[in-house]
Amino acid sequence: MKKLFGIFLILVAISISQNLEAQENRTLIERGADGEYDDTRGKTNQNLLQHQKDLIKDQDAQLDNLAGVVQGIKYENQNFNAEVTDQN
Repeated sequence: MKKLFGIFLILVAISISQNLEAQENRTLIERGADGEYDDTRGKTNQNLLQHQKDLIKDQDAQLDNLAGVVQGIKYENQNFNAEVTDQN
């Protein structure tokens, strides 16, 4: 039982570590003096629309990844619960 719980904690720690690393790698985007963001300055409406679509696609991919991690933790937790129930 202790080994299973230890594995569970390791998985949670890895997941948290990966999410923190991903957040640290992102740069903060600040507005310029004109109120425009550097990554949108000088783009046409069509370019801005494509930029927004790309951002949403990236966010969706990140959410899919997070959902997979949460699903894995859910199954590990269910296995852990079954193990504890069997031992009691």
